[in-house]
Amino acid sequence: MKNPAGRSVIAPLNLVATALEARLSVLARKPFSTSDTQSQPMRKLTPLIFIVAVAAGFSACSGDPEQMPTTERDIHASQIQDGSAQSGRHPYQCTDGQSRFVDFKNEGLTMEVRKSYEGEPLVLNAPAQGFQYRSANLSAHFRNTNLVLVTSEGAKVVCERGRKR
Repeated sequence: MKNPAGRSVIAPLNLVATALEARLSVLARKPFSTSDTQSQPMRKLTPLIFIVAVAAGFSACSGDPEQMPTTERDIHASQIQDGSAQSGRHPYQCTDGQSRFVDFKNEGLTMEVRKSYEGEPLVLNAPAQGFQYRSANLSAHFRNTNLVLVTSEGAKVVCERGRKR
C-alpha cells in the first residue's frame, strides 16, 4: 500500500508494530507486585501509543496529493510550469463560426481574446483564481475545457480549444 506521495505506508507501520509487540510481550511476562497499581502499565504504554500514532500520521500524510487541473486555465498554467507547453495564443473554434485566440496574463487573472491571431485584444479580468473574467460588455468562464463567452445582452458562445481556421 502506498500513500499519495508514493511512499510505502506498511513498512514504517510494521516497524512500529514490531516494537510495540516486543514491549507488550515484556510487560505481559513481568509479574505485578501487590504494591503496583493498575495505572503503572498504562504509564509505560502511553509513550508507545503516542509513537505509534505519530508514526502512522507521518507515514499516511507525508505528502499532499496533487490537485489535478480542472479548467483550461489551470491546465495551461500547469503545462507552462512543467515545461510541456509554451506560452502563447491558444486557438479556439466557436459555435458562432468564428475563431478566437486567447492569451493568459497576470498569473491567469487576465485573459486577452482576439478574433484573429494578430487582431486587437479584448481584455477581460478576474478578481481571483476561479472567478469569471469580465469586461464592460463580455464575460468568460471555462466549462471543462471549453471557453464560454457571454455578451452583456446574454448571447452565449461556446468555444472548443485546439482548432484553427
